[in-house]
Amino acid sequence: GNIFNGTFSYTYQQAKNTGSDPFTYINFGSRVLNQIAGGNQPPPQAIAPTSNSRPHNLAAAASLAFPSDWNQGSFVGTLFRNFGLFATFRYSSGTAYTTCPVLGNEGVTSGSVCAKAGTDASLNSERLPTFKQFDLRASKGFHLGGLDLSAYADARNVLNFRNVLAVFVTSGDIVSPLERQTAFARDSSSFAAEATKNAIYTQSTGDINLQFAGAGASGCAGYTTQGGTAAAPSCVSLIRAEQRFGNGDGVFTLAEQRAASDANYYNSGRGEFGFLGAGRRVRLGLEINF
Repeated sequence: GNIFNGTFSYTYQQAKNTGSDPFTYINFGSRVLNQIAGGNQPPPQAIAPTSNSRPHNLAAAASLAFPSDWNQGSFVGTLFRNFGLFATFRYSSGTAYTTCPVLGNEGVTSGSVCAKAGTDASLNSERLPTFKQFDLRASKGFHLGGLDLSAYADARNVLNFRNVLAVFVTSGDIVSPLERQTAFARDSSSFAAEATKNAIYTQSTGDINLQFAGAGASGCAGYTTQGGTAAAPSCVSLIRAEQRFGNGDGVFTLAEQRAASDANYYNSGRGEFGFLGAGRRVRLGLEINF
């Protein structure tokens, strides 16, 4: 119509092949060990969903645009003239990925090659959650002296949908408890070995006493690594870590060590930002024409 325009579409697509692209076998299948023959896995003999396939897709777009002479002389006309509202919506199936056996693959994410023991199921047998996006833009034109102004608000993912773009192939989620535990075990072992060398480790609880009889960081002068090398900076770093991720009492408990370990590696490298799409974003602007 003169004011409203809209479109709505649905698409069903069946995208299957023996590979998503010419390099699928080289990058994935050729690196997988065949459990029967013992050599490299042969090229796929049957078709499977491609990595970027989305069987179901809904898309919509709509706009409301009121001209400058709409309902002249009325309050409603004054309010809505030169006003525009534009919206787009998309709902799509998640893309396909291949799962891997848990052992040795706890850090592998969707779209990557299984690190060990081949695939856990057929190629691209699982899918990410559906993708949802709703964007909205509103604009209003008006005059100010000799200037033509247009103010707008541009909102992306205005409903703040949670879009999962990648998962761990062993858990099917954006977290991998086994990988997180493995990372902490490595850090905890390092903490314990160094603390034991400096006689500040409590074997029964896993606590590290950094109080140094009330001296705090001043007591780090004689601190050494497990190999006996002077390491006062490491001692100070542990004290600062306990203050930041603990209660600051100078005793680095096992729970505080886990919090520090997670922040140092797991949360910084494996946080939600690496697995989820962007949340709600709103941009405001003013356009001036003269």
